[in-house]
Formats: sequence, structure tokens, C-alpha cells
Amino acid sequence: MEEQTNETVASAATDSGAIDTRDTILVGLITSADGPRAMLRYPEGTIDTVAPGDLTQAGRVVAIDQVQVVLQGQRGQRILTMPRG
Repeated sequence: MEEQTNETVASAATDSGAIDTRDTILVGLITSADGPRAMLRYPEGTIDTVAPGDLTQAGRVVAIDQVQVVLQGQRGQRILTMPRG
């Protein structure tokens, strides 16, 4: 099944002035029959779709819910929420 990204989210994820690009940020949350997933944008501009348990360059994905992603990294737990526009 192919997934579609909301046009507003896709635009913000690639617009250099729309969001703080110095750190990993949450740019999208996806609910599907396969479970929750999230779109993360890394400082270098790459975007990754992740699920709980995945190991990312920002840490292991501990949990994803309707408003946030919890990552476990070398410096402890981090909570990412959607940027406000």
C-alpha cells in the first residue's frame, strides 16, 4: 500500500525557513493498520519514516502516539512533538 503525505507537511519538511533544521524534528505522524509511524527530519535534510523499535540516527524509537515520538539515545530520552506553524 502506497502512502501519501499531506501537502502542507511535505512542504514544511522541505522548506528551509519553515522549521528549525539544526536538530531532528517530527514532521508527520501516520496511523495505519500496521501500527503508528512517524516522519523524522534530520539536520542534514533527510526524512525517514520510522516505527516503534526502529533504530534511527537520533536514537531508538520507544513509542509513537497521536501527538509525539519518544526516542531513547545516548543522552537519555527525548520527546519530539510536531512543530507549530
